[in-house]
Amino acid sequence: MLQAMHGRSPSRFQLAATYAAGLAAAILTLHALGSDWKSWLLALIAFDWVAGVVATAAPPVRRGWAERPRGRLLFTPVHLIEAILVYWLSGGGTVFAVFALALFVKLAVFHLGHERTDARKAA
Repeated sequence: MLQAMHGRSPSRFQLAATYAAGLAAAILTLHALGSDWKSWLLALIAFDWVAGVVATAAPPVRRGWAERPRGRLLFTPVHLIEAILVYWLSGGGTVFAVFALALFVKLAVFHLGHERTDARKAA
């Protein structure tokens, strides 16, 4: 599981940046929404999505996903299911819009990273 998130040989900076970004997103979510159970669940998802953007941008992670094409097929549907959960938890509106933006960025970085990796394999 950790290899899927960080690749085979992540740098200390990659690990620190990934977890710092995720933690910042979770803290901001709790600060903005309060501390009921829905906010804690949204904070966990915020951590996952924002940390995922940073982690997925790193070359070791892109290489790791390129080696597991079947795993890539599940990545987007799982996150779209999470988006439905976020919509339900947040009630839509501005909170959902901010989360949707984070999800769009995460999916874009994920798929663009693989587009480059796939092009290198074809060459």
